[in-house]
Amino acid sequence: SGGMDGTLRLWNVESGDQVHLVPAVKKDAANSPPGHHSGPVTGLLPFEAPNNQGSFVFSSSLDDTVKVWNATNGECVASESHGQGVTSIALTADPKGNPLLLCGLFYGDIMIRGTISNPPLVLLLKLSHQYVGVGHELGPVNDIQSGPGNTFYAVADDGKLTVWQITGDFGL
Repeated sequence: SGGMDGTLRLWNVESGDQVHLVPAVKKDAANSPPGHHSGPVTGLLPFEAPNNQGSFVFSSSLDDTVKVWNATNGECVASESHGQGVTSIALTADPKGNPLLLCGLFYGDIMIRGTISNPPLVLLLKLSHQYVGVGHELGPVNDIQSGPGNTFYAVADDGKLTVWQITGDFGL
């Protein structure tokens, strides 16, 4: 679970016990420990890496970051900044079936990142109304969801529902 204060808790779903607590840090805190959020947590996604590579949790935050947590030990294994608050996240796949992370952003942009890429969370594509002429112009992407046939859907404060389809090869 994620908190408005940036605190992240990982739970054992079978027992209901909290197994890891990652407290929030102040954004301007000197010597803050790595792997902590400093803004409200806006999304959490469990992720089972293919080929028994492990169990992870993705978290997004208005502190501009997406982080990857090892679900077994609570360690932050990757963190990427987006330059604007991350308002929503979802998982999808490319045409080859490689898992991708969709990130809806505060100013209407969408970023597509690799999940099992090396390095982790490598930026594969940024969809911005400013560059492609379509998409969301005003306000945050409120929700982003995976659909059939390598499609995904996004809704934002501009009142638009956009439908996107991943057709290319990201080289993963």
